[in-house]
Amino acid sequence: MSEPRTPAVEVAIAKLMPAVVPIPLTWDAAAGTEEFPAGAVDTASVLVVSFAPNRFCNTPVVVATPRWRNGDWIGGVKDSFAVTTFNVSNTGFSALLRRVNPSGKPITAGVLLDWIAVDAKGAR
Repeated sequence: MSEPRTPAVEVAIAKLMPAVVPIPLTWDAAAGTEEFPAGAVDTASVLVVSFAPNRFCNTPVVVATPRWRNGDWIGGVKDSFAVTTFNVSNTGFSALLRRVNPSGKPITAGVLLDWIAVDAKGAR
C-alpha cells in the first residue's frame, strides 16, 4: 500500500504540470538489408544504399549493423566487423565495412548490412 500524497506533494506536482509540454513528433522510417560486395584481403568494403525516391524530406538518422547471411559463420571463419555510416542524406547513405581482426583473408560474400533510417520531425 502506498503512502497518501500530502498537500505539499500535491502543490509541487501542480507547479510542474504547466512546465511539462509534450512535443508532437511525426516519425518517418525506412529499413532494409543489403549485401556488402566481397573485398580484397583485410580491406574495407563500401556499400551505397539509396532510399526510395522522395522517402525523406529531412536527413534521417541511420543505425546499421553487419551480420552473416545465414546467421552463422561462413565456412568456419569467425570474424568480427565494424560498420561506419557516412554521406547520410535524405536520398541515401554509404556504409564502410572493416574487418576488426585482420586475418590475411578476404572479406567474403555473405556479409549483410541491416539498417534503419529514422526521421523524427520536431525532435531536433
